[in-house]
Amino acid sequence: MMLIMKRITALSACLALLLTALGCGREAENIGKTTLRWSAYAFPSYDKFRYEESAAFEKIHPEVRIKYEPISGKNYAGKIMTQLAGGTAPDVFFVPPNLYWDFIKRGVLADMTPYLDKDKEFIRQYYPALTANVKYRGKIYGLVSNCSIPVLYYNKNIFDKMKMPYPTNDMTLEEMVELAGKMTIRESNGKAKQYGLINAMGWQQLGILYGGQLWSKDGSKCNINSEPFKKGIKFTKDVYAAYKISPYPREAQDMGSREQFIGHRAAMYLGSTWEIATFKIQNRGAQKLNYGCVMAPVPKGGKRAYLAGGNILGVNAKSKNKKLAFELARFMCGPESIKFLIGMGDSVPLRPEGEEMQFLLNNPTHSSDVAENIRKGMEYIIPYSSIFSSRVVPDQFEKTVKEEMDKYILLNQDLDKTLKSIEVRISKAIK
Repeated sequence: MMLIMKRITALSACLALLLTALGCGREAENIGKTTLRWSAYAFPSYDKFRYEESAAFEKIHPEVRIKYEPISGKNYAGKIMTQLAGGTAPDVFFVPPNLYWDFIKRGVLADMTPYLDKDKEFIRQYYPALTANVKYRGKIYGLVSNCSIPVLYYNKNIFDKMKMPYPTNDMTLEEMVELAGKMTIRESNGKAKQYGLINAMGWQQLGILYGGQLWSKDGSKCNINSEPFKKGIKFTKDVYAAYKISPYPREAQDMGSREQFIGHRAAMYLGSTWEIATFKIQNRGAQKLNYGCVMAPVPKGGKRAYLAGGNILGVNAKSKNKKLAFELARFMCGPESIKFLIGMGDSVPLRPEGEEMQFLLNNPTHSSDVAENIRKGMEYIIPYSSIFSSRVVPDQFEKTVKEEMDKYILLNQDLDKTLKSIEVRISKAIK
């Protein structure tokens, strides 16, 4: 027995020495290399790909060692801001689109323009609306790394069962409401058994479809108290309070909006393309969700214009290796990364021509009708940045709007009074 224990101890010692030697070997390999750190939202399947892409970048740049540091938890923005304040932020990181201009004004993002001036074809390949998302006073401080646009989803099985025709691309918002009324089923006590529509489209996008522009060109005036946005905001409440085709906010919060569509309790869902990724994750029940989609409906007399945007990859202004950090950000926004996100359902193509679009139209994640209607929708995209002003702190704007909008939604305050209050408060916040 003692002999066996001695052999086990000897083997353990040898193994420890071997692992130490391997570790030392890896450390020796990294001596003299430039280390770049980068961060994104943590999610297992995405993290696996990002580790692989980091390794692929190292092969192209053998002088570089990449450390991918996913950030878990819901408060990604808060954690990045804490790191930036403490001087511990990575070289490259995702910038939430609503904070992009604020980050630029704080001086935490490096100007990419000098590098892009030497690589103009790269940025020229993007949809112009996506390039506009990252321009600030003629300069570019980040690269759009994924994109989503609004669409109308519908449950094919529900429509087939009720022998109703599928929605079409030329259907108006009013016709969608009429159709949703026919698709809504209630029990004898009035309780909804099936909703015709779940609305996840924000008032900003709705106001744009009604023909509005939220901010003046110089960002000095907010047009929320205008007829188009008044109609858009009113629509978000009318779908449940007047048309009774959607759940009330409390029910939507308790049961989940998207979850009701995935669970076959709603015939249509007015949402965004990124939610296909959620459909894939949550669509694991016995009855699979068989869905189609069309372009988001436009009101009669409205304007077909879809907000397009997503996360932005920025370079830390304090990075000691800004050029290499830019190269890493550029690499992570290349076709291979975007094709992965398209396959996950988390992005549409960032470029109208080339392998990303072909991948969308031919990959099995999307049925042919879904892919083609997404492509058509991309023909009408406008910058997501158009709903922000660089002259107002985003958190302050969102807080103000939510506080006043809650009075309208939850307390039935008059809409005109609500919009006037928002207008006055925002005008005071403009710098």
